[in-house]
Amino acid sequence: MIKELENRNIKYLHIMIVNNAKHNNSVIKMINYKTDFFNKKDHIFIIANEDLYKNIIKDDNVYFDSNVIKDIKILKQYSKCCKYIFFHSLNIKYTYLMLMPKKIANKIIWVTWGHDLYRKTPQNMKQKIKEEIYLITKGIIKKHKVKQFFAIGVGFKYDIIEIKRKFGNHIKILPMLYGYEEGKKDYIDGIIENSEKKKSLNNNIYKIMIGHSSYRFLNHIKIMDLLKKYKNKDILISLVLSYGDMEYAKKVEKYAIQLFGKNKVEIINELMNPKEYVRYLQSVDICILDYKHQAALGNFWRLLYLEKKLFLNKDGILKMFANFEGAETYCVENIKNMSFEEFSQNLINPHTCKKSVEFYIDEKNILYMWKNSINELE
Repeated sequence: MIKELENRNIKYLHIMIVNNAKHNNSVIKMINYKTDFFNKKDHIFIIANEDLYKNIIKDDNVYFDSNVIKDIKILKQYSKCCKYIFFHSLNIKYTYLMLMPKKIANKIIWVTWGHDLYRKTPQNMKQKIKEEIYLITKGIIKKHKVKQFFAIGVGFKYDIIEIKRKFGNHIKILPMLYGYEEGKKDYIDGIIENSEKKKSLNNNIYKIMIGHSSYRFLNHIKIMDLLKKYKNKDILISLVLSYGDMEYAKKVEKYAIQLFGKNKVEIINELMNPKEYVRYLQSVDICILDYKHQAALGNFWRLLYLEKKLFLNKDGILKMFANFEGAETYCVENIKNMSFEEFSQNLINPHTCKKSVEFYIDEKNILYMWKNSINELE
């Protein structure tokens, strides 16, 4: 594969690591098909995850090579063929980072994912000790190496706070938002326009969405314990468990049915296409996202745009966004003192939610964000 690239004039090499076809495909589609914004010939995509490659767009500038993140010598060979190297997430071994020469590090643009930047809350003492070891050893290596990178790409501007806290004020920041989707704003607006009134959508049942997947950091069981005082009300607990930790998903589903009864629990265990998922979110009355780090931005922005009532962790980065951008949201911890009437009452100023995220819903802004950042590299 490397020999194929040796004589080509490549400006940008993209290395994709995380097994998330949706977000990785969105970047490939954007760069390869929006020819009025990008020059496809300048870009090569290396898929370093075998499971990801099975579901990735197959195009003449898309290749599979898992060794690129296993052997630093392979990365050295690739680096000779390109001007810049985009790492889409930095989910790689720290020994690999440690061995990376400064000459290569200076070419790297690390496009961050939420899990790259933030420490998840330890679930037990064993994990807490492990986290401390991580901070003392691996964290030092990462901090030193990232400071040598050419730039860090961000899609969520409040991540810049964490970046500067960890890596200092001098590293270059480039706006690079995931989630490009042709016609996204139009079809979301169409779903809003054509949907029936909220009460008739659910036959007067109040739908409460907890989390967006089956990961432990979403605290499903803790949230259900907060909500059990409402179990005799006309509610439906909606759990999206279609991906994540599937053993944990079984535990969550079992607990929900035991606590609320089968008729008051909705389990989403199949992946939906984007339009189906927005229709699902439109049927939700409340969503509860209880975590501090950055995650589920697509869900977060769509729910705000749909003017849904959100309960967020009071110390989380999403709550910081909502507070600074003027979006009406509520704190998870306050649920314990709320009557059902308070909990379920409509938003006072729903338009503040939609207004706060209009920029991120419009796919044209994502195009210009990437185009301007790439132009800056020129």
